[in-house]
Amino acid sequence: MPSGVSLTGMAYMTNPYRQGGSKTWQFDATFFLSRKTEEADGKEITEATSARLRYFNANDLAFGPVGLYVVHAWVGQTDPGYSLGDADTSEYDFVGDIQWLMPLHENIIVEDGDGDTDIASSDNGEPKAKESQGMMPRMPKVDTEYRAYINFCGLPFNNNKKAGKFDIDCEQYTQIAKGGPTTVFPMSCWIVDSPRWKTDAKPVPFGNRFISASGFLVGVEDRTVSGSAHKRRFIIDVDNVIYLGAPPTTAPATPVSSSSAGQRKRPQQDFDGTPDWVKRHKNKSSGPSFSRA
Repeated sequence: MPSGVSLTGMAYMTNPYRQGGSKTWQFDATFFLSRKTEEADGKEITEATSARLRYFNANDLAFGPVGLYVVHAWVGQTDPGYSLGDADTSEYDFVGDIQWLMPLHENIIVEDGDGDTDIASSDNGEPKAKESQGMMPRMPKVDTEYRAYINFCGLPFNNNKKAGKFDIDCEQYTQIAKGGPTTVFPMSCWIVDSPRWKTDAKPVPFGNRFISASGFLVGVEDRTVSGSAHKRRFIIDVDNVIYLGAPPTTAPATPVSSSSAGQRKRPQQDFDGTPDWVKRHKNKSSGPSFSRA
């Protein structure tokens, strides 16, 4: 079934890896999910999700060892069948192809043990390891606790109007997964309480109808649901749903009725390629009439 999913969000991108001498790079990316308070000791913890992202560096951007970016990427959950360069697939929740990125700084400033600052250096576009520089990254003062936003379309299932939830598994091709299984982004979607609609009027999709929807990525959990073979799901707080059409069905061929059999067909005029309005106005200098009412 046709489907697709993209992510737009703020990410810390680290460990840039260049594939040979090509313009293709891969990064480790971390996205904020939520901040929670542990019940046992009352400490606040920050939950995040990790990804391996591919980027074709058409404009030869320079990448430091650590960067803060807003990215837009096609995404799918990770799979052991993917080849991720020097990385282990088990370290990531999902993979993706960056379509667009925007740095939130021009350079990352690093600080050594004496409090001196410098710009992270590089050799031939390859950033030096932090250990060899003897410095620690000092990130720009930007509030990074913004959740990534997910846009997706496909055929939902397990629609539950009363609970305000549904599941959807979106498949699409990604370049980073080339040679491996098609990337899939399995989602469990919740339509949260909102002033936009009453509790009993949440836009839960109808059965057997395609949708285009969007919402915030708020969690990742290991869980299976009926109708899906995937064991990990991404939790989405949905804030918009657009209803599309139903999947196509093959209509039976319409038999020719006996009443129409043997009837003479209306003769067809030969088409000379000239539009009708030209024929109507062939003796006039003006084109077809036009009125902006």
